[in-house]
Amino acid sequence: MKARRSESGNALIMGMATLLVLTLLGVSSIDSAILEQRMANSSMNHAIAFQNAENGLLAMEKKMVTYSSFTTLLEYLTANNLYFSSKTTGHLDFSSWTAIPVFFHGVFNASASAVDGEGNGLNKIMVEHLSLMYESSEGLNVGSGNKDFIKRYYLRVTSLGTGPTYKVANAASGDTPRHSTILQSVMLLDY
Repeated sequence: MKARRSESGNALIMGMATLLVLTLLGVSSIDSAILEQRMANSSMNHAIAFQNAENGLLAMEKKMVTYSSFTTLLEYLTANNLYFSSKTTGHLDFSSWTAIPVFFHGVFNASASAVDGEGNGLNKIMVEHLSLMYESSEGLNVGSGNKDFIKRYYLRVTSLGTGPTYKVANAASGDTPRHSTILQSVMLLDY
């Protein structure tokens, strides 16, 4: 006669517990990887928005110094709907950016298909007149119209860059971009 062995199922319980722990570790690792990927994408989108804003700012600064008079610069800025004579344009309120044209490869009002086709987001620029000062060899004088004075124009250039998912249609409808950066510089131009 053979003796019967009594099995209590401890191996099955230990195996199931080990499988549960491994499953929880796997799910946690997947969640962590997804979160890290989202953080990396967000960081990349913010970097693209920053680059768009910086490229627009630098391009506008280079363009502005090529004009030989403030009148011709003003004509260029006004023709492209970029110039604001007051310091209260509300550049931090995104609704004030809807009327400003998109700046793309050195051109304003570029076609939507060209801009969106690259998938790099948008860049918009505005220029504000801060002040005009007159300077002579004797120093600054705020209100003089003497022809011996050099006219010093202080202009603020504001550049808005967006992340790659923001399109021209979004800007036209006034949608707020998910990723955006605003950079500013103040330029001093002597004429």
